Amino acid sequence: MSNLNPEQQIAVNTIDGPLLVLAGAGTGKTTVIIDRIINMLRNDVKAENILAVTFTNKASREMADRLKKAIPGLKPNTIMVSTFHSFCARILRRHIKDLSYSPNFGIADEGDKNDVIKEVMRNRHMEDGDMSVFDFNAWISNSKNLMREPQELLNSKRSNEQRAGVVYQDYQSRLKAMNLIDFDDLLMLTVKLFTRDAELLKRYQQRYLYIMVDEYQDTNFVQAKLLNLLAKEHNNLCVVGDDDQSIYGWRGADVSNILDFPKQYPGTKTVKLEQNYRSTNSILKSANTVIAKNSKRHDKALWSQKEAGEKLAMITCPDGESEARAVSEIINNFHFEKQLDYGDIAILYRSNHLSRAFEISLSQAQIPYKVIGTKEFFDRREIKDTAAYLKIIANPADDLSVLRIINVPPRGIGNSSIEKVLNYSQQNNMSILATLQDSTCLKGLPAKAAASIEAFVTTMNQAIKDFDQPGKLGDKIYRYLDVCGYLMGLKRIYKEHKDAENRLDNILELINSTVIYEERRQSSDLVGFLEYSSLLGETDT
Repeated sequence: MSNLNPEQQIAVNTIDGPLLVLAGAGTGKTTVIIDRIINMLRNDVKAENILAVTFTNKASREMADRLKKAIPGLKPNTIMVSTFHSFCARILRRHIKDLSYSPNFGIADEGDKNDVIKEVMRNRHMEDGDMSVFDFNAWISNSKNLMREPQELLNSKRSNEQRAGVVYQDYQSRLKAMNLIDFDDLLMLTVKLFTRDAELLKRYQQRYLYIMVDEYQDTNFVQAKLLNLLAKEHNNLCVVGDDDQSIYGWRGADVSNILDFPKQYPGTKTVKLEQNYRSTNSILKSANTVIAKNSKRHDKALWSQKEAGEKLAMITCPDGESEARAVSEIINNFHFEKQLDYGDIAILYRSNHLSRAFEISLSQAQIPYKVIGTKEFFDRREIKDTAAYLKIIANPADDLSVLRIINVPPRGIGNSSIEKVLNYSQQNNMSILATLQDSTCLKGLPAKAAASIEAFVTTMNQAIKDFDQPGKLGDKIYRYLDVCGYLMGLKRIYKEHKDAENRLDNILELINSTVIYEERRQSSDLVGFLEYSSLLGETDT
């Protein structure tokens, strides 16, 4: 630990009791977290008693990899390094029966969530109202993050809350009927479990005697509640974060969690990491001046041993096009006059729609560029289709997935036939897959559609049996997608040959990721892989 500065050493050497580490940008917080865990192990804390929580899978993987390198012989997964959602998913897989769900529950992504909300709005004749799918989605998510049940909204005197309560209630009922939970449920249901079952909570409190949380400024109410439940017996809770970097209030993050941490946990030791190892003092001085205007914050000021560096430059332009042209001129000036490589320059913007003006200007100026993060891998149509095929195997009650791929690739099952199946399932309170196997329902369909459905169901049922057999998960997935005609059907779905090839490459990449999953989790379980993929897609930022 000789390479640590004095404040970092204090944080690393404080093992017991509540600890607040205020870590400004570039102050070596990850090093502190890793070294603190190593120090805990040296002081006879058992690895299995440590829980380290991060916000993204990327951060979780980085921390796990650094621990593996720093501690030779450390067995995989001995120290629980996890995101909030992954940690809660593990708990729910074991105990969700107590909440009347099946352990093979699926995880609904944002697209699934919106589809269910649309269905509820249609059934309630609310499509032409002044509240949109986006509005209801936000109400549901915010309510869950605050542990609010539908009934609380229904009891409100405000009409918009009442309507949100109606949709929220129907939405939850629909999800439960399909044995699905959404990402907000992962947290809320875990807190419910711990609140209802004191013995279960005690088991996890005794298991995780030392808890560390990264990016604590981004936690919301339910996440803070979960940590409080787990830590309240021993109070060995170390949170690392920076209230000055709290930018996720729009999605429920509550900066008061970090601001009020010393009040909530009496006896908290607060350590400020203010020495910055990344930026020049000109940058830090400007940042300190701007953030000092915040009225509610932990007082801190970043500094560096580096030289002052170049002063920051600010330009003002009348419109977006002028701004883009000015930036292009500056970039070419850097490149030709200062011999700076184009690859060493980045343009940051707050919203994707702002990239258009820059792309046009850069092209006109003949500046090579690459746009990062335009379309997430797990949001691609072919990946969602593949996931739907797999979700049916893991959770046959998942109507959303069945409806998504029942005619993908085209099988001669038209919209009118699908509508009849959907109506029959609702009238008889059956899942879609069960309805597709109902002889009475099939008799009411055109012969071609009925035959295609019977072939589809036969393939599904055989695949369910195949996935129960031993073998590599990737091999099973490829065989299944091949037998059901999806891989060959890509050329019919995507007319351009090159497009179909690219889509196939993406599917093969997803299949190849099963190898990484099997190595990390020591499991070939499809349900676990789908959970891993869902959480990766949601939080890998």
